[in-house]
Amino acid sequence: MKLRILLILFFGINVLSCTNKNSEEEFKTKSELLSEKSPWVYSHYELLEIIDSYGSELTEVEIENINNEENEGWTVSFNTDGTGYSKSPSNITNEWKWKIDTNENLVFIHPNDTTTYADWNVNSSQLYIAFESITYDEQIKVEVLHLGKNVFE
Repeated sequence: MKLRILLILFFGINVLSCTNKNSEEEFKTKSELLSEKSPWVYSHYELLEIIDSYGSELTEVEIENINNEENEGWTVSFNTDGTGYSKSPSNITNEWKWKIDTNENLVFIHPNDTTTYADWNVNSSQLYIAFESITYDEQIKVEVLHLGKNVFE
């Protein structure tokens, strides 16, 4: 009987100690994760859908490769005071303010405009922001409209 109680206590303590480690991560807000893990470094582009090819024959893989080449080395940083900046591969810095609104949208506030992202997420190892963008097809001189995710780690 004593052995049974000791085993129950032992396993109960182990379960609780494992749960506490994992629950710390679960209780961090998206704002905390954004700022604590900054700077976020561009990892890759995931094409979700070609919205309009305008006659272009660019493949999904080609669009992803073009975006990956253009964005390699790009970083974004979120400060705890609601300011942030991005740095392009060519070392151009763009400063902005940011917030997460009541609908859980990620909002970037620039001096002349505001951009809102509804499809985004962050955890302790990855940030993604999904949006419509264009890729220029050099061969037939058209812009291909597509939806995809920029993924940062």
